[in-house]
Amino acid sequence: MTIPKEITEIPWRQPWHPIEPPRPEPRLKEAGRQHVLYERKVVAIGRRYDMDDFVFYLPEGPAVLAVVHVTYSSKVPDPNPQIPWTDLYASVQEFIDQRMIPDADEISQAGANP
Repeated sequence: MTIPKEITEIPWRQPWHPIEPPRPEPRLKEAGRQHVLYERKVVAIGRRYDMDDFVFYLPEGPAVLAVVHVTYSSKVPDPNPQIPWTDLYASVQEFIDQRMIPDADEISQAGANP
């Protein structure tokens, strides 16, 4: 699978980290039948370790990227379409502006104010 250059060259900032190499998954195992990512191909490209959040590239949509808070549950949470908690981003820039930069600013402010 070819991953677009804009995805492979994301300028990661703390607390987000790239997953090297990206990990293609046939589907998100925790997503039930009503979840937006149910049975969609996903590629794990980044992770926020302090929150168990992953950034997935979605080669077939419904957006370009998704941030998913994984629960590590073996039980599929059907019929709740909100679990696992998921935010979709239409572009890499939208993810950077709306998620990565605010998270980085929050972490740096927390470090400056013990």
